[in-house]
Amino acid sequence: MKKATELIISELKRFVDEGVTADELADTQANFIGRLPLSLESNGGVAGALLNIERYGLGLDYYRSYEERVREVTPESVLVAAQKFIDVEKLAIAVAGP
Repeated sequence: MKKATELIISELKRFVDEGVTADELADTQANFIGRLPLSLESNGGVAGALLNIERYGLGLDYYRSYEERVREVTPESVLVAAQKFIDVEKLAIAVAGP
């Protein structure tokens, strides 16, 4: 467990210091964009999407502009967000199992 925890902390530190590569971001963007239509294939998925629009005040055009919004994310903006919200000195890590 200690080795796994150290690896997680190490990766988080790298992420906060260096951010993501253009390829990593492109892969993640493609994943988010590609799975959206799948999430809207069921009545439950559509209901969840409508709930998110209402709950978070996203606006009725949110899913229409979703791909554009996802593609607007840059490696620099990811780094700024990581540095703002991740503090590796204040982690709370819970481990279960042997």
